[in-house]
Amino acid sequence: MELSLLTHDECALARIVPPQTKHGDVGPAKGIYCFVIDVSGSMHTPAEVTTDDGDKISHGWSQLDIGKHSTNAFVSSLGADDYVSIVTYSDGARVHLGWTLCDGAGKEAAMRAIDAMRPERSTNLMAGLTTGFDQMGALPNGLPLEQYTVNLIVTTDGMPSAQARRRRRARRSTPARARPINPPCPPQRSGAQPAAVPVMHLSFAPSHTSSSPAAGP
Repeated sequence: MELSLLTHDECALARIVPPQTKHGDVGPAKGIYCFVIDVSGSMHTPAEVTTDDGDKISHGWSQLDIGKHSTNAFVSSLGADDYVSIVTYSDGARVHLGWTLCDGAGKEAAMRAIDAMRPERSTNLMAGLTTGFDQMGALPNGLPLEQYTVNLIVTTDGMPSAQARRRRRARRSTPARARPINPPCPPQRSGAQPAAVPVMHLSFAPSHTSSSPAAGP
């Protein structure tokens, strides 16, 4: 730990440098990542940018195109000891890619699976979440979880369909059948399971704002 103090007149600037590991033998933590990706029909809408003047600009990409690109970029940055799985959801949910080690061949398989995603129908987010958490209970046997960070990443435009809203109303009328948003992971056959699963939400809103000037006529 380094601490330094710079003063000038009545002002002071404190500089604190924490212990550095750049030249040590401490590497980045290994990770387990389950992507829960919205492939509903609304993800096929154009990914438009709204300028300060209110003009909407589209560059030919859909919401799903942006989601696929961001997921591919994330997967390409993973290390050879990381694991990735992909769940897609529309009317229901399914495991689009089982747990895959992110070595060279694994990354190629993951990116092919991502590129193969196509927009479907309605938006059943609950099915996607529960299937994603179920995947956390189906990790490869013998994995030393104390060496990994465990993450569930949801990619969606945040627009549930009317059909999904009706299903939610039906669930509220039958609370005994409802499942919690963040259920505990079922135990694995090996006896190990993540104690908690952080959830990250990547939202692709129907319209985005930009501070760039509007294009000229």
